[in-house]
Amino acid sequence: MDMKFYMKMKLRVAEVCMIIYPYKIEECGFYKRGEKKPEFGEPSHLIRDFLKWLHSKTSILSTATFDSSEDNIRRVFCIETVSDEKEESYGVVLWNEIPQHEEGVSFIPLKSKIGNVKASTIETSEESIPGWPTYLWFVPKKSLVVSLVPDNMRGFRSSGIKQARKYFENFLYYKSSYVVKENTHEDQQEIEHNIIGWRKQKK
Repeated sequence: MDMKFYMKMKLRVAEVCMIIYPYKIEECGFYKRGEKKPEFGEPSHLIRDFLKWLHSKTSILSTATFDSSEDNIRRVFCIETVSDEKEESYGVVLWNEIPQHEEGVSFIPLKSKIGNVKASTIETSEESIPGWPTYLWFVPKKSLVVSLVPDNMRGFRSSGIKQARKYFENFLYYKSSYVVKENTHEDQQEIEHNIIGWRKQKK
């Protein structure tokens, strides 16, 4: 999924000023070599397939589409969705994991003087995932996705589009209904799958 940033604006929602980052989805799906139009997996189908997959999950943990990777993007989870079927638009809230160590999450006071900085640690539970949210609004028929960032957080976080792109790319390649899997080992306790390709959904 290739998304290109093209403008920024502000919107006040319920007394919270939001910075709006609209992105144009330039490529999304599976393409034949040399073709510009996808054979399948275009935005409208992708988002509906994603929502169907998401609704089959029983916990936040199972909504991750990749483990922490070499490009320093840590795990991303989906924590909420909303749909406007009439307008064919969809809201998605992702949770971006941040690094932590055994003692918890470290932080420093912003007003600390250079050479006299004392780091503190907030202890976190093994059952919790520290992070920050990305608020997205998809309008597939316009190939548009919008990231909304609270104005009071814009100095501390990005629009989250880099994490969102990786999240949905990995959903498309590894979790979507387009994936064709082959059983490589099966017994009463375990079934392992290998991905052997992708194919268009049957109508």
